[in-house]
Amino acid sequence: MELRNQMSSQRVSIVVVEDDHIDEVVTLGALRSLGLEQYVQVARTGSDAQAVLSDGKPDLVLLDIKLPGKSGHQILQWIRNHKKISRVPVVMVSNSDDPGDVRVAYEQGASGYIYKEVDSTSYGDKIKSATLFWLRGLGL
Repeated sequence: MELRNQMSSQRVSIVVVEDDHIDEVVTLGALRSLGLEQYVQVARTGSDAQAVLSDGKPDLVLLDIKLPGKSGHQILQWIRNHKKISRVPVVMVSNSDDPGDVRVAYEQGASGYIYKEVDSTSYGDKIKSATLFWLRGLGL
């Protein structure tokens, strides 16, 4: 399932915004299994995310909802109001499977929502599926 060879002539950028070390390791492991580790930038707070996102236009953002400082919801709203990156796919990730949380994320313009399951293999598989979906959908 490695995409590295398919993207050798294209510059891909993925921003992972995650403050939990274990979830970050699982997410990066999933992206590594797709051959995408060299295309990833990690931010661990909402403010860090804004700084990273202000410097460029990523192809995909994987955004945790519960972050120190500014929440993922606040960062999503900031992205959607920031003209340069407003159309970038943003997949929200959360340990909440509450339908209200999911609804709010989509109302704010999330492109997808992934529930962080206790089983890290399932969570990693969801990260891979969402990444493949969006990168292939963008023609990358």
